[in-house]
Order: sequence, then C-alpha cells, then structure tokens
Amino acid sequence: MTKNTKKLLGLVGALVVLGGAYGTIVLINQHNEEKKAEQSKAEKEANTFYLSQMEEPVSISYTNSYGTFAFSYDTENETWSYDSDEHFPVTQSYLTSISSDLKSFTAERKLEEVQDDLSVYGLDNPSCTITAKGSDDTEVTIQIGNLNSYNSDYYAKVEGSDDIYTIASSYVSDISNDISALQEKESFPTITSTSITDVQLVKDGTTIDMEKEVTQEPATEEETTENASEEAETGSEVSEEETTKAVSDSTEEGLTEEESTVEMVDVTHWVFTQDNKTQRVDESDDIHDLLVNMVGLTFNDCADYYADEEEKESYGLTDGATVLTITYQSGEEETTLKLTIGATTEDDAYYYVSMDDSDQVNTVSKESVDAVLDAISGYEM
Repeated sequence: MTKNTKKLLGLVGALVVLGGAYGTIVLINQHNEEKKAEQSKAEKEANTFYLSQMEEPVSISYTNSYGTFAFSYDTENETWSYDSDEHFPVTQSYLTSISSDLKSFTAERKLEEVQDDLSVYGLDNPSCTITAKGSDDTEVTIQIGNLNSYNSDYYAKVEGSDDIYTIASSYVSDISNDISALQEKESFPTITSTSITDVQLVKDGTTIDMEKEVTQEPATEEETTENASEEAETGSEVSEEETTKAVSDSTEEGLTEEESTVEMVDVTHWVFTQDNKTQRVDESDDIHDLLVNMVGLTFNDCADYYADEEEKESYGLTDGATVLTITYQSGEEETTLKLTIGATTEDDAYYYVSMDDSDQVNTVSKESVDAVLDAISGYEM
C-alpha cells in the first residue's frame, strides 16, 4: 500500500467519523426541539382553564334580562331550532358560534384568591347563565357576573364549583340578546336591471306579461359615429383582412355584399302581451326607470315570521292578491322571484308581501311598489 493510498484512506475514515458525529448532533437537536415543544404545550395546557369541554352540543339554553331561551340541535338535518316555537327561523350561524365556544370554553385567567362574598363578582345573582348538554351527555351550567372594568372581561364560574374565572366579553355578547335578534330574516335577491328577461303582473284579474327581446339591427348614423369614435380612442381599428373575411362570411349566409358591410348592433325591445294582444315597445327611459325601480325594491321589516293560511288572509295575501313575478339571469341559470302583494299597513305606508310563497310576511314601501305596478299597468291594452 502506497503512502498516498494510506493518506486517502485516513481522510475517508475521518469523513465517516465526522458524518456520524454530525448525524448524532442533528438527532440530538431534533430530540431537544421536540422535547421543548412538548414542554411548551404542557405548560400552555397547564395554564389553560376550561369552563366546559364536551362533544358537539345538542341542547343550549341561556337566561338573561330578556328571559330564558332554549334551543335543540337536529343531528340529522344539522340545524338548530327554538324549543318554544318550532316555526321560529333561527339564524343558524348564531347558534353554531355559541355551540363552538361551548365545546371548549376557556377562561382568560383563574382568580388565585376568591372572596366569600360572591356579590363582589356579581355571581350571587348572575346576570347571565348558559346551560349546555353535549352528545356525550356532558352537562354544564356557566354563571356570568359583573364586568371587570379594568380589562373588560366578565367574572364567571361553573355551577357547583367554587373557582372563579374571568372570560372574554365576546362570550357574553353572544347570549345577551332577546330572541328577536336570533331571527333569520328574508331579503331580496341581488338583481340588476339588465339581468331581467321577463316580468308578469297579475292584478285585479288582468295578466300583463313583458318579455325582453334582443335583435340585431343596422346601426343608426349616430351609433356608427359613436363606435368609430371609440375605435379611434382605443386604437382598435378593423383591418382590411378582417373586413374582407366578414364580407365573405356574410355572403355565405345569404346577405349581399352591401348588406354585409352595414354595421349591426344589439337592440332591446320589450314585448307586452295581454289577452292575446301584443305590443312591441322600444327600451325607453320609461322602461329603464321601471326596471331600476323593480330591482330597487327592499323589505322594510318582518311583520310575521310564520303566518298560516288564516293569518295570511288577514294580511290580504289571498288567492286574488296581486302577484309580481320577475324572471332574471343569475350566472348561467334563469331564476324566478314571485312577490305576492297584499293589503296595506294601518298607516297606509307599506304593503304586506310574501316572497316565493314563503310563510314569512314582510313589508315593502307602498310608494315603491305602486311606482312599479303603475308603470306596468300603463301598457295595459
């Protein structure tokens, strides 16, 4: 074995030793990091105070200055309902938020020293209490007392325990409302005036239908001038090759060369139909105002979140009521909105209406509705 070979083998051996040492150091560092992470997690867990831990809550009730309100969760339909009234439209996101909190309800801190007099914390007569039962049969009642003005947290304790904690005010705000704040209210869908394709009005036994019709017609001299100006501003001039191709394509479709060189534009008309009589109307300012007023309709308030047939009659929402049906394009789909218009409110400022045969009754400005109905009726034949 030569001297150089011995040196090379020595270097290789040294590299192997160094590589092994490096690998050992990496493993040691990795182990230390994992140990630190575990210690940090354990310390965090030790300093986290839970007022409740449970599986998915299936019942929740809370008491505040407005009363006591209880809710049950339907696991099959994955919805919350109000125990006192199955027809009450509960805002699901509201109960879902409370439910999520209760699965792992944590305190900001635990008081190290607690006074015997609970009135100091407002817990002798709690301002709010919340009771929940989980799908694992875990039950808990949390009592909430005074606001700590120093940090804006609330004092709280678990019923049956002497420990007192402070909790974030966000927990309390969720359960401080009257039941009306939990009501899910209907709203008009978002419709644009250009997306409407058909409107039907049934009023006093008369049916008027207005249908949008878009045709291609030769551009007027004014439109041709405007288009030329736009092309000049944007620099989007049509090349001679494109013009020749357009003439060629149009000739194949049966148009003369003279006809094919005429600029064509989309023109919108509205076709009104009543009792087999028809009239075709250009899209004028009056039509534009009608469509704008139509999409501008909004609910003022909910008069009744659930009305049966007898109650609907008291609102004038009978078979003979006025019905406005709007068909519009929503993305790739055509959607229909049906608005049944009943009697007016006592002050004659609003109509009672129901949307898409819903059991919920809302009010809409009488002035706004009349502007739409009168405009359509103006095309009565």
